[in-house]
Amino acid sequence: MQLDANEMDSASNLQLLPVDCHESADKPKKQVLKAVENVLAGSIWREMALEEFCAQQTAEIMQLNRSVQQYKHERECNAIIAQTREDKILRLEGYGWRFTTEEFMEEELVSLKHEHKILKEKYEYHPEVLKTKIELKRLQDELEVY
Repeated sequence: MQLDANEMDSASNLQLLPVDCHESADKPKKQVLKAVENVLAGSIWREMALEEFCAQQTAEIMQLNRSVQQYKHERECNAIIAQTREDKILRLEGYGWRFTTEEFMEEELVSLKHEHKILKEKYEYHPEVLKTKIELKRLQDELEVY
């Protein structure tokens, strides 16, 4: 590989020259390192603050989701209670209001047992209740280990 004269002149101009004054070179390096350190510290602080904010937002979202589930569950239970009451009214109207106190009490007991059964099933299979039962079981198992 041969270089022509212009390329040789260019190549010879690209030499590294040592600098004798080390103290003046160290001072800008220390300033640059300090600036980089400050930038990194600021970045880490901002990242930590953002992570804390995200954790707070996550907790708020979870609380809102629980509130929504609770609201839905209460609406379902209220709808069941309303339907049971309407069924009772229709049943009483079908009898024409002509039965004894004992018959009424028996009908009322049957109706209330049915309503209790439906509400109990709704409660036992509610997602929040199941989640709490699982968490409780896990914690009890964890305590048994200790």
